[in-house]
Amino acid sequence: MSETERQRLEGVAEWFSTFDGINGLIIDYTARYLSDLARGPAIAEMGCADGRMTQTLADRFERVTAIDASATQIDRAKDRMGARDNVTFVNTFFEAMPNDLGLFNTVIQAHILEHVEDPVATLKAGADLLIDEGILIAQVPHAMSLHRRIGVAMGLIKSVTGLSKADQKLGHRRVYTKKALVADATAAGLQVIDDGGFFIKPLSNAQMETWSPDLLSAFFEVGRTMKEYAAEIYLVLRRKQ
Repeated sequence: MSETERQRLEGVAEWFSTFDGINGLIIDYTARYLSDLARGPAIAEMGCADGRMTQTLADRFERVTAIDASATQIDRAKDRMGARDNVTFVNTFFEAMPNDLGLFNTVIQAHILEHVEDPVATLKAGADLLIDEGILIAQVPHAMSLHRRIGVAMGLIKSVTGLSKADQKLGHRRVYTKKALVADATAAGLQVIDDGGFFIKPLSNAQMETWSPDLLSAFFEVGRTMKEYAAEIYLVLRRKQ
């Protein structure tokens, strides 16, 4: 991985935190939701950032390996987690993961594929960490989200797959439709065994910052029954049999 890419990641890490504002509520809900989908006892979290989801995984599973390419984020995650016997942090690019990580029942890639240069290679790297019957959960922002459709109608973005200013600031390289996500998973040698979505998001994060947690929780839950409009979508995958 190039030094340019490392600098790009650390540039986002300088200001981004999952512990700020509505981001935290989104991560907490996502962590609980994906934990219910996951199989234990061993979990690999590819893209742990500053460890907010890692905390939930560590409370629910016997062994968690949290991986991130940003040294800044790994240091923050370690500081926030403290000493946890069941958590190992690994600072590495996904393309250069060491061979001694072991194998896992579940690999989670939450909000990762929209950032990386080669999402198919990232999916393959995750699949290589699975036991024979293991699953990979890939979760991404949804291009067909209600708020993106509204953004197009208002002329804020040219298309639902276009990158907004917020996307660019976060380092997003793409926004996924379900069809595009399935295509990348298939190209990586994976097959879909389940899919879904959650969180009806009518407005941007900034516009919803003052909304109550109860109201936001309702929007999360409603999204589970309206996945064609949900802000978050996921696939549960396994290696092709």
